[in-house]
Amino acid sequence: MAKSIKKHHDYIEHIASSRKYIGIRSWTLSPSRIREFDLYIFHLDHYNIPRYVLYRGKTMPLTNSHIKHVESLSKKLYVKRKEYKAYLQYVEQRLHDVLGREVPGLKGQEKQELVYETAVNLTIDLLDDPRSGNNIDRASDFVQNIITYITKRPDTAFSLIDVLSIDYYTYTHCVNVAVLSLLFGSYIGLDEKKLKELGVGTILHDIGKIRVGESILKKRGPLNEEEWEIMRKHPEFGIEILEGKPIPESAKYIILQHHERCNGTGYPRGLLSQDIHFFSKIAMITDCFDALTTIRPYQHAFSPYEALLKIQEFQADYKLRVVRKQASMGIHPDITIDDSFDPALFEQFILFLGPKGRYERLIKSRKGSHIDLLMKESLIGV
Repeated sequence: MAKSIKKHHDYIEHIASSRKYIGIRSWTLSPSRIREFDLYIFHLDHYNIPRYVLYRGKTMPLTNSHIKHVESLSKKLYVKRKEYKAYLQYVEQRLHDVLGREVPGLKGQEKQELVYETAVNLTIDLLDDPRSGNNIDRASDFVQNIITYITKRPDTAFSLIDVLSIDYYTYTHCVNVAVLSLLFGSYIGLDEKKLKELGVGTILHDIGKIRVGESILKKRGPLNEEEWEIMRKHPEFGIEILEGKPIPESAKYIILQHHERCNGTGYPRGLLSQDIHFFSKIAMITDCFDALTTIRPYQHAFSPYEALLKIQEFQADYKLRVVRKQASMGIHPDITIDDSFDPALFEQFILFLGPKGRYERLIKSRKGSHIDLLMKESLIGV
């Protein structure tokens, strides 16, 4: 794994930038008539004044010769900033072909960065219009393309982790959690059908936050009880927003249960481990890990190692507090209390972040804590 699991991503700058033109990747274009955006090249005129010159307009055909000509001149193509979203949606519609394209000299992370930018653009549209059937279909298709990429190129796809954003926005958080969950799900052996259900659920998991309000989401400092009461409703808000939409039932469990905890201390329903869906248990870990490793209004970003230590503290803290309270009351301590997160999944998540052995000292040895056994014994099928 890279020294830092996250980095600030250019897309965050693009959407806030005042720049009139944004560079795009010529290898993402297919010969066709592009109707969504104009293409420009950067040029210094006779007076050495920089200008952006129209190369191919929306109404003009784009051929392989045009693309190769630009590349032979070592020229970069640009689109107007106001048409950048249209470019990303164009790439999204062709993502399967783009990811499968072999491009000589292409830097390793360029495809990963493009995938991430496309995902963030899609998620912004989802949050803007969560009830749009078209946006739900786009999310489902996007997840399928990522699964294909992961299964066909697992070593390359794993480096998607290195382009996750370090700045917390609801839309980048949804993308981060979906990417982490899909890579982790592939690592523990979920098949394509299960991965798609997991991916759809995690990219939609925080959609209910659009009803919470920015004053609460971006508050600097702890929430008061009234604010927490609203925040704790966002999983149920998400289910209400997506009512009647064609998403898998297991994805709905993720949306509703990603803040539950195996020992009953979570929300909105305070469920115990046996009542929490297996996919929700994955989302609980990836959601918490991403929240800890991103910069938020009230919290600095922990390193991946520090975040794992924090999660392990959460594992033991509740049990320790209950045991101490019972002992102080003269009650025989209940040492069978569940951890906050599923211990077998957390153990595998540590190894997944690897390389193997890097975080091994964090793992508690537990008899029978194997993923296949856990899935077979889960009361809610996957």
